[in-house]
Amino acid sequence: MLNRIKSYLFLGLIFTCVACGGGQSNNNNPGNSPTPPPASPPPPPVSDFDQDGTADEVDSDDDNDSFSDGQDALPFDANEWIDTDGDGVGNNTDTNDDNDGIEDLNDPYPNCDDHVAKVYRGNITAQTLDILANGDYCAIDGDVIFQQGDPINSLAPLAKITQITGHLTIGRTPNLHSFEGLNNLIIVGKDLVIGPFNTIDSLDAFQNLNLIQGNFYIGKNTLTNAGQFPSLIYVGKQLQIFSNSNLTTLSGFNRLLTIGETMGVFNNPHLQEISGFNQLNTFKGDPNFLPFIKGEVAIVSNQQLTNVSGFSQTASLTRLNVSMNRALIEITGFTSLKKVQNQLLIYNNNLVHFDGLGQLTTVGGEGDAGNGQKFYFGKLIIEENRQLTSLAGLRNLSYVGQELTINENRSLGIGTSIFVDPLRGDLAAGLATLRAMPQFLDNIVVGEKIHLEDNR
Repeated sequence: MLNRIKSYLFLGLIFTCVACGGGQSNNNNPGNSPTPPPASPPPPPVSDFDQDGTADEVDSDDDNDSFSDGQDALPFDANEWIDTDGDGVGNNTDTNDDNDGIEDLNDPYPNCDDHVAKVYRGNITAQTLDILANGDYCAIDGDVIFQQGDPINSLAPLAKITQITGHLTIGRTPNLHSFEGLNNLIIVGKDLVIGPFNTIDSLDAFQNLNLIQGNFYIGKNTLTNAGQFPSLIYVGKQLQIFSNSNLTTLSGFNRLLTIGETMGVFNNPHLQEISGFNQLNTFKGDPNFLPFIKGEVAIVSNQQLTNVSGFSQTASLTRLNVSMNRALIEITGFTSLKKVQNQLLIYNNNLVHFDGLGQLTTVGGEGDAGNGQKFYFGKLIIEENRQLTSLAGLRNLSYVGQELTINENRSLGIGTSIFVDPLRGDLAAGLATLRAMPQFLDNIVVGEKIHLEDNR
């Protein structure tokens, strides 16, 4: 036992001498100074999934898909944010969103397992709304319409509804102060009409709305920003945003791919900026065939609008009408627009430039009128923009089918006048004059009419 204790003491002395200096020589430390402690291990790497410079542990939107992590079913997948059946596959990828054994393409209620929950068959009004609160309903096969004077103050009974097969119309309900209750709505089968309202200033509750198969109207409201709808990819007919008295910004809609017919933004007296719509690339109507009904964007009579940006993926339109926006200084959007089939009208704005249109090559076209004759269609009209100083937005324009009119833009600094139409003037001479001007390509073609006047 004593020998064992001595051995332990001896080993303890060695430990003291080697580890702590302990009065013994240290061959690796000739100055006999204390050995420095080992370097601290490097900190673990900071996780930043979306590479936005904010660590995941404090980032409220880890995949930067515009859905906060608390609202995002798949917070580390920028392409997914809804997972109806909770199977770990987001709805954008899942071919059976509600996991009911019926593929979405064949399922009349693709976000509602109607084997488990119920489909309410009939219309919902203020008088029948409470029926939904007393049953496990996930879809409505009918219309939902709340009209002037309806005494509703909450949409909470709609909280589980993912689909409405008919119209959804909400307006003039003075006791309603929020659209909360529509947070799970994904599909509207016909028209969605929001307004008139003077009691609601946010559309955030529509964050999961994905498809509107009819028209979409936002009109006569007191909203300040109509640019929510981060999930919306499809509007079957028209998108119209009009007469919203407090609207200052129209942004977002950045997942919207398709509008079936036309888009209009008009008579919003305090609207200052239009941006977003950066995935919009398809209008369901084919712009290569008459009649020219579908594929129009009209931005008209928004008196405080100063800039139109966005629309960065829109390559062709039937019509583009930017008119009577008296404060509009610049158009920096539509940077991919190459063809306008029927008419490009830029009229009576305060524009200095419209450089965003610099990829535009073609307005209109021509067809066979029989007997060896052609007919021309397509007009480009730039008129009464009194501050316009540059036509750089036309730097790649090579063809106008029927008419090129640039008239009464009093700051443009073009002294040349040309007036040619099918009844008077020499088109060849007019084209030669046009081609010699530095503002136009030297091979530009115009089919019938050229009118340049009062652009000094």
